[in-house]
Amino acid sequence: MALFTIRTARESDLETVRELLAMSERRLRPLGFGQWSLPMPDDLILPSIRRQETYLVDDGVGEVATVTLNKEGTPFWPAECTDALFVHRLVVIPRGTGLGVSLLDWSGEQAQKAGKSWLRIDVWKTNRRLHSYYRGLGFEPRGIKHVPGAGSGALFARPAGSRVGSGPSITAHERHWSAPAPNSPTSMGRRRPSMGR
Repeated sequence: MALFTIRTARESDLETVRELLAMSERRLRPLGFGQWSLPMPDDLILPSIRRQETYLVDDGVGEVATVTLNKEGTPFWPAECTDALFVHRLVVIPRGTGLGVSLLDWSGEQAQKAGKSWLRIDVWKTNRRLHSYYRGLGFEPRGIKHVPGAGSGALFARPAGSRVGSGPSITAHERHWSAPAPNSPTSMGRRRPSMGR
């Protein structure tokens, strides 16, 4: 069984993140989905990397998954949804390993550590198989939001800290999110220094 490790992406990982997104697009294309059919611009990916919001999962041979977590929703979510971490650009290349389940469990833990109540995600509106996948992992449908020119917009949320627990273990060598200090003016936790690296 592969041993999976998660770490914060660096600027030098930009090409790796782009390639993981491209691999996912090539897999989805024969199924009739246009998700990520246009190359994602660097000015969308790089700021998340620089803010240490993008993560890469390694299986001991190379990077096999990526996810971006931040406190900012997409235009699909109401502006008042500030009680969550939002999942963006979740890509898992190896199929049938349960790694996606584990990565969502890990993301929910980060939301809980950040003092948030929910983990939220928006997905491709026409990908019914993906909708069923998220419902099966305890995500609650929160409606479909139509934004002109956007294929995404099916909204899902799950309580922070919820775990399905059926996937492989993911080892994190870094402490990622922490709850805000008491009386802190911000609702976003501060990052702590890396541990063990």
